[in-house]
Amino acid sequence: KDQHSLEFLLRVLDELHLGIAAVLHFDVSAAEARRRLGVRMSCPVCDATFGPDVQYCSSTTDHQNHLSHSNYPNPVRLTPRHDDNVDAIQARLDSFERCTAPLLDIYRQRGWL
Repeated sequence: KDQHSLEFLLRVLDELHLGIAAVLHFDVSAAEARRRLGVRMSCPVCDATFGPDVQYCSSTTDHQNHLSHSNYPNPVRLTPRHDDNVDAIQARLDSFERCTAPLLDIYRQRGWL
């Protein structure tokens, strides 16, 4: 996520005598990220996140908090994620560019990327 997090992770891995074999970087344009994030849906009961093709969440849906549906009608209609508004998405993209993107050079230098 950022330089500090990477340094912490490397210290912990070193103490455990573990390492990093590879880092995956999915290169997605900002416009595509905005489009994808802007259409995500969530369950107002359990906060499970779904793609735009799903309209309902039911207790039979495979997610961790399905028992929280016991007091609600089944299935529950999904709503747009409250944290996927234009400003929040832009803040996440800005944070990536400022904090995470600079780590890509470190990952390349170490042969992880």
